[in-house]
Amino acid sequence: MSEQESNGGSGNIEQDGKSMHPLIKLGILSVGSKVGAEIILKLAKHPVLLMAMGIGSGLYINKHRKDILEAAQQLKDQGLAIVKKKD
Repeated sequence: MSEQESNGGSGNIEQDGKSMHPLIKLGILSVGSKVGAEIILKLAKHPVLLMAMGIGSGLYINKHRKDILEAAQQLKDQGLAIVKKKD
């Protein structure tokens, strides 16, 4: 069986993503960000949905707190490295 068949055909996102032009990727990200922002703004106008979003984000943060703290520490270290490199 070929690699393409084992990955489910030509719909492999990684392969398609690598062959896309950077401007196409930027366009897709822009549209996705705009749609996501509109959805969140509409949900934020309803108190029950706003509370549900808060509970959901709190549960997610609690579940992945170690990964979040690790990522924050890495960003801090990278920032310090950039500052030291400029000196």
